[in-house]
Amino acid sequence: MWYLVAAFFGAQTLFVGSMPFWYIRTMTQWADAMNRQNQLLNPGDPTPPPDLMANIDAQMTVAFYVVVVVLVFISLAALIGALSRWTGAFYVILGLLCLETLYLVFGVMGTFVESLATSALVGQSLGPPAWMIWAEAGFGIPAAALFVWMLIATIRIGPWAMRNAAANDPARGREVMSA
Repeated sequence: MWYLVAAFFGAQTLFVGSMPFWYIRTMTQWADAMNRQNQLLNPGDPTPPPDLMANIDAQMTVAFYVVVVVLVFISLAALIGALSRWTGAFYVILGLLCLETLYLVFGVMGTFVESLATSALVGQSLGPPAWMIWAEAGFGIPAAALFVWMLIATIRIGPWAMRNAAANDPARGREVMSA
């Protein structure tokens, strides 16, 4: 179990670490397309001043890099905790996988519904590129499977699907209990 969890968080670390090289450009293109579409739909509305857009772009870039560093740190900590089989890390990882499962359900579904609604109302889809939704699902589905597997293993056996020595040896368990 811990090898799969470590592999998952290793892949997630690589994915999040690669985001500064492609994500900003993709999201900038998407935002520009949304702004152009909004200007076509509302020709009388004023366009935002270029200085404001440059400031917002700089602030979002800094915030993006901070989030990437924090997410890489969290993923690396989960990776090390999984390989070390720390009990505390197990419960933290279980919580992280629970959050990723919730994001899969609400985030991807919300994006999908929003894309359908805007395409029905506006006539064009203003959602993110489809491959980004598939990438989210590509990490969300394994996260949900790991979450369910770890939860069941915790209930049945214990953290990291390992029993402690006292639980495996009935004679030793009685010693521990009588001591």
